[in-house]
Amino acid sequence: MIEFEIDANLFSKCLDAMAVVNNEPAIIFEPTGMSIVTVREDQVILAQLSLRSSEFEVYDVGDKRTKVSFNVDAIQKYMRGAKGIAMITIDQSQVTLMLPSKYGFKTFDNPLLAELPSTLVPRKLDHDSTCKIEIGALQELVKDASIVDSEYIKFQVENDDLSASVKGVKGTASTTIEEGKGIIKSQFNTNVKFSVVAINFAEALKVGNTFTNILKFSFSKKLVPQWFEFQVPFDGALGAYLAPLVEPEAE
Repeated sequence: MIEFEIDANLFSKCLDAMAVVNNEPAIIFEPTGMSIVTVREDQVILAQLSLRSSEFEVYDVGDKRTKVSFNVDAIQKYMRGAKGIAMITIDQSQVTLMLPSKYGFKTFDNPLLAELPSTLVPRKLDHDSTCKIEIGALQELVKDASIVDSEYIKFQVENDDLSASVKGVKGTASTTIEEGKGIIKSQFNTNVKFSVVAINFAEALKVGNTFTNILKFSFSKKLVPQWFEFQVPFDGALGAYLAPLVEPEAE
């Protein structure tokens, strides 16, 4: 049996972040901490979150690696707005959640999934460009794509700035995000050009938007996944991979 106690608000936000991609994530318990990994069915987005054991009030998971999965949708709703310490136990068939309430405490049981989802994690990627950037600046690009009804967002590095353009049936739009404004810090390869599917890009941003408005955005002129690494207020890590667009929109 696995037992752990954690701040209810933090755990709720972790589940919210992962459910952006898939509401049936794999949860992996190891002596050093817990990881949550989720992959969308089309394999376009992979998100992973890790919490070190130091983040837990109680962390009793044994000395072996254990992997479980359950549908987080109901638990998300049950935990929404919860405060205090959540007490969770997991046995061979279910996860049991106990939360404090104004009248005492309440419990909720949710069955484990019989079939575990994929936890495929890409090999270490060689990105030649990276920047620390405000999520809001990238969300503006998604908004522009929606306005002109564009399926794709095209990126290009220009000096120390990142430019993006969208073209759809309702028009075209372009944006330059400048160093010192939306871009906080950068290390760019000036030959980088790549395209993304707008709706997938938006979902990758949502993964970390629960916690922060700053991310590290890494990409390459090579055909490799983009990497989103979010600054999070806990002793762990949160990130998402977005698969590269193999056939970008024609010019």
